Amino acid sequence: MNADDLALPWFVHPLWILGIFLISLVSFHILFLRLISLSPIGWKKVDYYWLAMALVGLMGAVGAGREIIATNTLEYSKSRIDGAFNFMRMRAEFGSSAAICRTFIPSDFSPPPSEMESVQKQFDNQCTWFKNVNSVISTLDTKNPVEIDPAALFGSPPIDGIEWAGTSFLDSVQNYNSTVRAIRGLESAASQTGFETFLKLLGPALLAIALALRITKVSGEVRNERKKTNG
Repeated sequence: MNADDLALPWFVHPLWILGIFLISLVSFHILFLRLISLSPIGWKKVDYYWLAMALVGLMGAVGAGREIIATNTLEYSKSRIDGAFNFMRMRAEFGSSAAICRTFIPSDFSPPPSEMESVQKQFDNQCTWFKNVNSVISTLDTKNPVEIDPAALFGSPPIDGIEWAGTSFLDSVQNYNSTVRAIRGLESAASQTGFETFLKLLGPALLAIALALRITKVSGEVRNERKKTNG
């Protein structure tokens, strides 16, 4: 591998943009001040052209800024997705902990046996559901995160037992999904199409040309005003 392969291309060097500006400035002065004589209205119409080029150039500059910010944000997005995933896993692990997966022991203060059996069944159902949730979560790939459809993967949580356990877990899933969507948006902003790349590279050159045309317009208007004064 040649070391020259690591060098930046010539068209991104500041001197290249300066060269475009100077060449355009000289060319426009020769064209519009020597070869073509524009009327005052003609010089006013020049505004349409240099403003249009400046607008396209600014679009390229904005795209470049968006890409830089999105790329930098993605560098620490892994910690955000890991945090959302771990929070979701903690909520799932709570559902399979002794707080829910337990056996109720009758005492003198216990409700009737039939009611005790009903409560035990409710907690057993919730424990079984959370154990299934944990087994599914353990297979998820956090390196390539995708949104989770709770109804498709886990089914509806039991409404009995400790209701907060199910609702808090579903809230953590929604938080995880929103984080995944945000990362996908950043990845989309950090990537670019061929047209966006062309626009980003062309933008500085268009701004240089627009500025040269604007200066030429000022020179032409100054010349016309001098003619009026001297004439």
